[in-house]
Amino acid sequence: MKTMLFSVLLLSILSAPVLAESVGKISFFVGAVKLQPKDAPEARAAKINQPVADGDRILTEKADRAEVTLKDGSVLRISEESDIIIACPNAKTVSPTIQKGKIWGNIKKLSQRSYDFEVTTGTATAAIRGTVFRMDNNPADSMTSVAVYDGKVAVGPGTELKKSLEASGAFKERKEVSGPEEVPGPFEVTLMDWVTIVKGQQINVQKGGKYSQFKFDQKKDAADEWVKFNRERDAATPVKHEE
Repeated sequence: MKTMLFSVLLLSILSAPVLAESVGKISFFVGAVKLQPKDAPEARAAKINQPVADGDRILTEKADRAEVTLKDGSVLRISEESDIIIACPNAKTVSPTIQKGKIWGNIKKLSQRSYDFEVTTGTATAAIRGTVFRMDNNPADSMTSVAVYDGKVAVGPGTELKKSLEASGAFKERKEVSGPEEVPGPFEVTLMDWVTIVKGQQINVQKGGKYSQFKFDQKKDAADEWVKFNRERDAATPVKHEE
């Protein structure tokens, strides 16, 4: 009888769903932020210190904001009216997908973390070094923009653009990232190769892959409410970067 009970218990343990290992936690939020775990039927109200794992979806409405602190101390913040999926395609990659909305990242250098960090939309992918950056995805016009406040970011095709380029034979795997350059005039070059933007630069990428790269107006940018919020949070809870 005991052997039978042990066998049933062991079978129930082995057949129970395994929880995905968390990559971080909800460390701060404003408003009624919701989190929907992978395969869960619906999103529910997020809680402070709630684990965030592969496939989790974070949803914000007007006036909501969320902050996720990753295990290494890096920080990812999500603006109002956003829909973000945290993906971990393998053990060494964390790759949030911006379905709509804005994020701000304060990410430690590669030497301080054991994983690659990439943010993607259908239009563009941003491979993050040790960087403070923001990335916006506007589904109304399928425009993706990336701005760098410290460090540098490599920007290449997003999921849908990659498929389009692969179908035409124009897609190139990322091997070597080009140096930072200004692209003269708006939207004249197609994002088939990876390009690098550095502190004070921004890149806007259209749905078809044409992009514009330029130095953004830092004084005007500093007056933006989303930027001010993140600057204040970064000052209040600083991320420690190696020199």
